[in-house]
Amino acid sequence: PMGSCHDEHGVLHTVERVDDAARLAAISAAVASQPVLIADGHHRYAISRTFRDEVRAAHGTETGAELTLTYVAELVAEQLSIDAIHRLYHGVSAEHLAAVLHTSFSLSEAGPVTPAFATEMSQRGALCLVRPDGTGQWLTPRPEVFRRVRALDGAYLEHALRDHDIEVSYQHGVQHVVDRVVAGVADAGVLIRPTGIEEIRRTADERLLMPPKSTFFTPKLRTGLVLRPLD
Repeated sequence: PMGSCHDEHGVLHTVERVDDAARLAAISAAVASQPVLIADGHHRYAISRTFRDEVRAAHGTETGAELTLTYVAELVAEQLSIDAIHRLYHGVSAEHLAAVLHTSFSLSEAGPVTPAFATEMSQRGALCLVRPDGTGQWLTPRPEVFRRVRALDGAYLEHALRDHDIEVSYQHGVQHVVDRVVAGVADAGVLIRPTGIEEIRRTADERLLMPPKSTFFTPKLRTGLVLRPLD
């Protein structure tokens, strides 16, 4: 082991240098036995390739820039948790946003928004608009509107708001969204459902990209344990 730390949840993160030839071969064989897809961080991967090309042009191919640091996990529900990254909207009232979304979603009252909505949205097949008083409205997608749109809540919202210039930011955690809207940090929020593993796999197989901030994966490695100099 080269270093370790505990995060705020008490989880131990350990960095270990692996140099045993047999172990390296076993790891390589395990990873190579199945297709590997980029389920998160495709923008970081794209930047790493751009950096590699810049270094190649200046110094050739015998540098560390030929390698990209990667965390490989099994794409199975037992080993991976996928949470949603919700939307915060700015510069538009919740009432106006509801009026815009009404052409693409059926709206109904949801009452006070609680963390339990994360589960209830999946059961209902609906998103949820969060208002400044902490109450919500269910947003049930109209099938005829999204017939040609990928079955992703992020894609649904992009399609529904495509003709409207509305500032959006991103936040995970239902209660965090409610708190920010109630505090006036954002004018409204929309809670979305997590992306399923099969949709992630299909997106990769078809060489497509997810809409921005579609997934929040856990477990996550502790940031900062591995630093790589760029010079």
